[in-house]
Amino acid sequence: MAQAVANVVGDGSEAGTWINDVAASGWYDSIGALLAAARCVVNEVADFRGSVLVHSIDGWDRVPQVTCLAMLCLDGRHRTQKGFLRLIQKEWCTFGHPFSGRLALSETPSSEYSPVFVQWLECVYQLCCQRPQAFEFTPSVLLRLAYEAFSNRYGTFLLNSDKERTRQVLPKTLSLWSELLRPEEVADWQNADFVPETAPLRPNVCQLDIAMWKQYWFRYHLHMHNPVPHPSSQLPG
Repeated sequence: MAQAVANVVGDGSEAGTWINDVAASGWYDSIGALLAAARCVVNEVADFRGSVLVHSIDGWDRVPQVTCLAMLCLDGRHRTQKGFLRLIQKEWCTFGHPFSGRLALSETPSSEYSPVFVQWLECVYQLCCQRPQAFEFTPSVLLRLAYEAFSNRYGTFLLNSDKERTRQVLPKTLSLWSELLRPEEVADWQNADFVPETAPLRPNVCQLDIAMWKQYWFRYHLHMHNPVPHPSSQLPG
């Protein structure tokens, strides 16, 4: 997906191969598959009161992606500002997601590189677009989390396990959660239209309704900062 963005010519002078490049990346196929898996979990738990085992080869990647999405949909407490950060801490940080390896933090990218955390954030972005009033937070915090996951400014996402972070970096670093929960910071990513819901959310998995996370993918791109005006915007009023 990053290569598809890099290939974009943002000044409108060339048609480019954007649609083909995005399709070839398979990124949004994975987004749709993750939302569909989460919907299956939600249906099983909400409709049949069943227990669900989510399993993958190593349990570090697809498992937290699916379980976190399902928990967001099933439990309104996770859709609050504090609850959302607690969910990430529990299912990603404490569970042992290898952030350094997957995001190539302070090291050369290897075969272990795979931005699954960013992919999960984009899945959450889809839920926020589908049901904006159901979340106490706005998509701006997702962009902040994606940025800080690569920034190395906080100890929250460093190294490859909770054990390593606890022993090596947490005593010497700041927590991103403490920063985001400062009163002046909370107001920046608080959704003024939030309406608490107890009913489970059912993700819409139709590909026609999947929205591109432009604020992330084009954050450094000319197209984002100098968009080409749409012809309709130039019509006389």
